[in-house]
Amino acid sequence: MYPLSGTATNVPLMITPDGIRVSSKTVTEEFQLLTNPGKNRVLISDSVGNGTWVTPTNICVNDTDWFFNKLRNLYTKAPYVGIGTISPQSHLHVVDGNILVSLSAADTIGNHKGNVLFGEVIDATCPLGEWGIRYKSNQDSYLSGGLNFWKVPTDFSSGVDNCLFLQNDGKVSIGGNNPRGKLEVIMNEQDNLLYGIILNQLSDSVRTNEIRFDEKGTEKWAVGNRYWGDTLNAFFIWNETRKISSVFIEEVSGRVGIENHFPKAKLDVNGSFKASSIGIGIDPPVGQTWKLYVEGGIMAREIKVTVNAFPDYVFSPTYSLLSVGELEQYIKSNKHLPGIPSAEEIAKNEGIELGAMQAKLLEKVEEQALYIIELQKQINEMKETLQMLKEGRP
Repeated sequence: MYPLSGTATNVPLMITPDGIRVSSKTVTEEFQLLTNPGKNRVLISDSVGNGTWVTPTNICVNDTDWFFNKLRNLYTKAPYVGIGTISPQSHLHVVDGNILVSLSAADTIGNHKGNVLFGEVIDATCPLGEWGIRYKSNQDSYLSGGLNFWKVPTDFSSGVDNCLFLQNDGKVSIGGNNPRGKLEVIMNEQDNLLYGIILNQLSDSVRTNEIRFDEKGTEKWAVGNRYWGDTLNAFFIWNETRKISSVFIEEVSGRVGIENHFPKAKLDVNGSFKASSIGIGIDPPVGQTWKLYVEGGIMAREIKVTVNAFPDYVFSPTYSLLSVGELEQYIKSNKHLPGIPSAEEIAKNEGIELGAMQAKLLEKVEEQALYIIELQKQINEMKETLQMLKEGRP
């Protein structure tokens, strides 16, 4: 150790009346300053370098960039702040690190803590900005928690919760916080909207606007609208496997094609179809057994009707054919042929059954054939009798 006094400037350690002066770096494992000691205090210096211990709440230190006031607020006038970098490229630039925002256990869900807030002008009317992002937990299920994008209440508008909610399990909700699918859109009176999702195609070169459905990356179905030059503008349900629209609805005419891109009628089906009942020009009655109802005429080249039994039984030897007298008496009494419905019955039943009527008419034709055959026999007998009389034969 050097003497207590002296003027040498190259000595590493000097003891002077003002204290101990170290002219180079001091390295020590422990340090104790007894001036104003206390727990959890910090060491500060005055303008000439004198140090003392102070309580952090009493600190009011500033330099040209940073300010730390008695309210424990740290702020800066520097335009850019870098954490982990000496060349920040934005107002806050973090390199190889994270920004963590969380709630303490004592904070309740729904308060204004634990948010990242956004606003244009922050004043008394919008003290917390306009929008916020915060994490919402669910004590019952971790997967039900998630990131909530919400509208902050201001003097001009009420707050809206769950504008967009990203749930922990990857599901997304718009307007709610419990999505049942990968994406769920919830609408209510507060929204006052007609449309939940709008696809608006603005391109002049892409002539379709659709939603596609894939299976393991391979397209299977698509639904949307198209306005290409090959057909009229239309809405479609596309079947990629069959390479054709299963349903094709023209925009202007409203004509519908089933696997048909050029429908010529209100419904143009390329193939067959099945229905429980069909009405043409009329609503099919409910609870009836008939399958086709037509208001108006039917024009066809051929109509085929199947029936359970055809009346060949008329030609059976055991068939009971009325005599001509019995037939005459029946007609006089009933004003219609036996087995044929009367006009009153047809009106009551609102028509006739075509297949059954055709069978009945054929039955009458076959009965007429038997009457004709019998009549011809009588005529032949009369001819033979007349011939015998002419010839004078007994």
